[in-house]
Parts: sequence; structure tokens; C-alpha cells
Amino acid sequence: MKAPDRARGEILDAIAAGELVVGDPLPSEAHLAERCGVSRLTVREAVSTLAAAGVLDVQQGRRGRIAPPERWSVLDPAVLAVRARLTGDTAAVVAELMDARRVLEVGIARLAAPRITEAHLESLRRQIEIMEAEVDGDAERTARADVAFHEVIVDAAANPYLTGAFAPLQEVLLSVRVRTSTPRPVRVAAIGWHRTLLDALAARDADAAERAMSGHMEQTAAATDGVSLD
Repeated sequence: MKAPDRARGEILDAIAAGELVVGDPLPSEAHLAERCGVSRLTVREAVSTLAAAGVLDVQQGRRGRIAPPERWSVLDPAVLAVRARLTGDTAAVVAELMDARRVLEVGIARLAAPRITEAHLESLRRQIEIMEAEVDGDAERTARADVAFHEVIVDAAANPYLTGAFAPLQEVLLSVRVRTSTPRPVRVAAIGWHRTLLDALAARDADAAERAMSGHMEQTAAATDGVSLD
């Protein structure tokens, strides 16, 4: 882990542990540098990334303060996990994420069907092959293939606004997908839905692609029921 990421994680851990609470000023750069075993410049970089994620309220000439969790980014897995813990229901956050996926991805699949290319279809096949090869293997490799499969469909939809809306979800989706990819029945079910999606897209059938994605989202919602970001 790079030094700024390590320092960032230390600050988030302190917030999660209640050592720093909303409204509290951050300790001095010198104190944080000593605690994290990094330079002041590294601390400054970590603080800058946390400010960009809404975790810290930083004003010129003043020490940063911990901002209210409702202002924190929901698209950064580490920040989201602490945010969810502080607000009290990490499983609800995952359920909300699944709702957002459903709204986006069902429409994206419909758009992609008439626009998809042979190169896209070949890429989808490769991702399914990885998932099949890892059905009893590496959960993270399975999750990455799963996420990549959906990225291909987004790319096939050829709409920059939808691509922009979907891209920030990917890292959070990967974090959740790794947690749900361990049980074999979940992997097998996901492969089945991916094959159904592939068939619908290869046929350029928008109605079938929409139905398949809707069914896959229902399967995913069931697999993530009760899953948290802790």
C-alpha cells in the first residue's frame, strides 16, 4: 500500500473507532505523520483525498474538521464502509447500491442490444469463461470477471452519460461482489444469468436483454441480502 493510502486508512480507522468524531479538528500534520510513520507531505496528500471525498471540511488557514457522514462520498469503498458504520446500517447501504444498479443496468442492457459489436460479444464470452474456470476457485478473479462483463455491456450501449454514471460504481461493486462470490451456488447462478444475457445480446433482442438483466439483478439482490461493507 502506498504511503498516502496508508495514512488515509489510518485517519479513517480513527474515525471508525470514535477517536475522531464529527466536528473534531484533525490532529496536527506532525502528530499524524508520526502516528502513520510518514512525512508531513504524505499526510497532506492523504488529507487532500479525504477532503475530496467529503470526509473532511478543509478551509484555507484552518485545520481540517470531520464532516457529517451524510456529506461523504458513496462511491469510495473505504469511505462508504466507515460512513455506513457511523450511520448504523451497512446492509442497507448495499441494498441501496443494488437498487441503483437495477435502475441503470436494465436500461443499459436494452440500449446495448442493437448496438453491440462482435468484439463486445467476444469479450463477454471471455469473461464467462473466466467465471466458469473459477467456479470453485478464486473469488476475487470471479468478481473481477463479473464486473468486467457488465463494463462491456455499458460500453456497448455507447452512451457517454451512462458510462459516466456507471463508472464510479465499479470499485464499490467489486468490493461487494467479492463478498458474494464465495458460495458455489451463487457463482453458478450468476454464470447462468450471464449466459442468458449473452444470448439475448447476440440476438440483438432488446426485450430479451432487458428481461435477462432484470432477472440477473433479482438474483444479485437475493445474493447480497444482508451483506454489509464491514
